[in-house]
Amino acid sequence: MVAGSPQTDGDIQWLKQSSTARLSPAGDRVFREGDPANQAYLLQKGRIEIVKSIDGAEVVLGSVGEGAILGDMGLIDDAPRMASAVAVESTTVLVITRAIFEEKLAKTDPFIRRLLRIFVDNIRNLSAKQQSAPLPLATKTDPDQAPTTVKPTPAKTKA
Repeated sequence: MVAGSPQTDGDIQWLKQSSTARLSPAGDRVFREGDPANQAYLLQKGRIEIVKSIDGAEVVLGSVGEGAILGDMGLIDDAPRMASAVAVESTTVLVITRAIFEEKLAKTDPFIRRLLRIFVDNIRNLSAKQQSAPLPLATKTDPDQAPTTVKPTPAKTKA
């Protein structure tokens, strides 16, 4: 859901030649939850947190660093952004437009294109189910790992 990285140096070079760079200072929103997904981003420099609004509070789902691609799901299924992306520090991203994405996707095996759509549908469905579940008491996030949830341990009763 959050990020991936290009497969080859050739892909990165192609993106550098085909897209524009965008600079974002710390605190800047690269994209906002609910907005149309017209672009994806290749993070060249810096760190970005993926943040979701849940019951009026912003919850950090994770963070990504250099080489990550983010904002790509909406290009696959045309759905609005599931979360926001916030620059934690000064960042540079390459903007991957829908046209660039579709040009690359058109060269992909139809089976793989269908598989991507299935993956995105599954991720969105799981996210919707998780969001309707009660919130955990606390969430810990390590920048190099997925968020972990801390839940209370039920008290043991004596028989």
